[in-house]
Amino acid sequence: MRILVADDEYLVRSTIKSMLLDLGINERDIDEAANGSEVINAIGVKSYHIIFIDIRMPIMDGLEAIRIGKEMVESARWVVISGHSEFQYAQQAIKLGVKDYLLKPVEPVELEQLIEDIREEFKNLAMMANQEAESEINSLYSGLLDDNKLIEEYKTYQSIHLHLDVFNKESKQKIIKSLYNELNESFRTYINQDRQIVPISGSGVDLTYVVCSRDDVDITDQMLNTMRRLAHKYTDDATKLFVLYSDKLFDEDRLLGQIRQIENLLELRFLLWDTPIIDIATLSEVLTSSNIERLETVKDIHQLYRLFNEGEMAAVISIVDKLLSRNLDEDTRLLLLKVMDIQLSLDKLKKDG
Repeated sequence: MRILVADDEYLVRSTIKSMLLDLGINERDIDEAANGSEVINAIGVKSYHIIFIDIRMPIMDGLEAIRIGKEMVESARWVVISGHSEFQYAQQAIKLGVKDYLLKPVEPVELEQLIEDIREEFKNLAMMANQEAESEINSLYSGLLDDNKLIEEYKTYQSIHLHLDVFNKESKQKIIKSLYNELNESFRTYINQDRQIVPISGSGVDLTYVVCSRDDVDITDQMLNTMRRLAHKYTDDATKLFVLYSDKLFDEDRLLGQIRQIENLLELRFLLWDTPIIDIATLSEVLTSSNIERLETVKDIHQLYRLFNEGEMAAVISIVDKLLSRNLDEDTRLLLLKVMDIQLSLDKLKKDG
């Protein structure tokens, strides 16, 4: 939450800033302004969630700054801070659409309650924005929405894909449901008015999310740390979770292009068996550096998992026989042994059949 504190008195500014720090606001997210002109300059280069502003200031007063500022940033929450003798000015601020008013000297309890109320309101607005973004991104992905009709206020986009390999349809469905719930709970900590994280339906990967950001805050490392924890949690002798992600992109066309590219290159994950977190650049490098035999082998393995979970046992046995009869080089043979015990799978399939 980014906050601007505007008052011509240094003591007032520093007192409010100290109270905000006590409420857990990060110091780097709090800026100060000594007059209305500095307020306009500040919001011209940075977006703020809350602007505390005094009415009577030199150069440009608070009312004029509010009039100009509300045209520049519609989403900011303006909070008037003023004394009893200036109540008539506060009434004018209310006419300008200002909802909140704090009397000087500002009481910590009143400030805390105001911040909590605004946080709750922002949280609700963020979830509503996330639902709208989910609808639009999915419509764009499915071809129901023209590219130029997507919300244009987002600065960056990035996709994250999770795919689970396991030879058991019921187990896979159960694990994916658990993973989906855990991801949604984790993503709530990242969603705010400036950032939405939406799932894409119908993707060729088990779970796909798009991160849409309006600010310049990079959460890639934080999210990937979460993904590493999940990859470790949901990988054992019977299951393997892969996480793939796109570049950070600046337009919707490139986003869709990289989502499709990751879907098309998904089978290459088997060539990166010991690398649970994979970026699109690494996938592209593996594609260009692998020989045809290895590419055909991983394509067959990819099909094997899909057909097994669809219950197509005859097709599964056919692919297993093809893999076992293929004259593989040493690297490809070792890859096959890493991915699964083919002979054991074949014996089980023939026994069950």
